Amino acid sequence: MIAPFAVVSLWDMLERYARLAADAVSSLALAEQLWRNPAITRDPLNPESVKEADLDKRMRMSIADSATAKTRLLCEKCDLQDVLPEIERLEKTLQIGITHNVSSAFRHLHERIKDNLATEHFYRLDRRDVPLYGQAELFGSRVASKFPKNVEDVQAAGNCLALQTADRLCFPPYAGHGGSCSKARGSLEG
Repeated sequence: MIAPFAVVSLWDMLERYARLAADAVSSLALAEQLWRNPAITRDPLNPESVKEADLDKRMRMSIADSATAKTRLLCEKCDLQDVLPEIERLEKTLQIGITHNVSSAFRHLHERIKDNLATEHFYRLDRRDVPLYGQAELFGSRVASKFPKNVEDVQAAGNCLALQTADRLCFPPYAGHGGSCSKARGSLEG
């Protein structure tokens, strides 16, 4: 799981979130389609074959198991703990095996994942600003040792600068002087 408020490269974000989400969502969509219309997996030359119907059910169960496993992995890696009970309900529904209920459960889980991922957000940091983010000793260890009570303020100010959300509130000493963090940043950099 990615730690909250950690700086993560775009590649890591895509690898950890996007790939997992794409795998899980496409598997859920396929499973839902197969359970909604089981006839699409039957042999068109002999659709009434009992052996083929057994194969059809085994294939649907295999795809369903794969979809739930991928979705569980996504939920665990992305800290979507509130979705895990939905997966457990889906697995119980699979044991019963009523086609319409299973299809609806897959559709519901698919929508739930979509809704949860829509509420996950990422900050984009310019690569030049990454060194400013999360630094308790933004101005060096000597300055940090002289002002130990201000370490959190300095770190918060660095985060403001890195996220380019800087204003007078991120540097309290400048608030009373009408200054801004962009001025402060210029004086620190220059």
